[in-house]
Amino acid sequence: MWDQEAIQNHKKAAKLICNIKDECKKYIQENPRTTEFNVTNFILQKFKESKMQTDEPPMVAFRENTKRVHYIAPIKNSKKLRQESPIMIDLWAGLDSSNSPFADITWMFYFGKNPSKKILDTFKLVKEVRDHAIKFIQQHLNRKTLPIGSDIHKSIQRYIKQKGFEKNRNNYTGHSIGFTSPHGKYGNLNEGSTKELHINLGYTLEPELDFDDFGMRLELDFFIDSNYNLIITTDKQERLSIFQ
Repeated sequence: MWDQEAIQNHKKAAKLICNIKDECKKYIQENPRTTEFNVTNFILQKFKESKMQTDEPPMVAFRENTKRVHYIAPIKNSKKLRQESPIMIDLWAGLDSSNSPFADITWMFYFGKNPSKKILDTFKLVKEVRDHAIKFIQQHLNRKTLPIGSDIHKSIQRYIKQKGFEKNRNNYTGHSIGFTSPHGKYGNLNEGSTKELHINLGYTLEPELDFDDFGMRLELDFFIDSNYNLIITTDKQERLSIFQ
């Protein structure tokens, strides 16, 4: 799996993309007439300045585009920012050097003053789902066992169903992390993931709920060390980032 150099390079990449995520907020505040495409280019420029590589542009989505998985803002007709807009930013990159795994996060913003109860409640539920997955993994590690990917996935799907949102769930929980792409060769965390998670290999957790008018996804990165410790390497969003 990842050696110590790769782990340290992943952690450096994770710190950089989390900083860029924060810079996106400042950029949007200072450019309230910006577009999805402009924010996408801002991120790509920050990758270049930080000596990072990526395989394709990040996802920057306003309003109903937040429900579009792997949406890439077009040059023409990308949405313009306006008040009361949910924003999803999914960005991934690795250091532009050898033995450097990617880091991959998704963060939810809200540009305006008055997010609806539906948006606030959905954020709270997705956060609960993510934390449920972390707890599920941790319970296995406390017993010195490694969870199976499909078991993690099924556990959070049951949780979502109990909350009454089975029709809004995304059939995807996370994935292993690679060196030339955020998606590694050890596959996804879904119903087909029949193997145990690996020691010293990065994964994402990214539960999502989608509705007609918006989507909500929270993504973080983690790995399990040789002592069965769960190490979260990225920022962990605890509240919706509301600003104007």
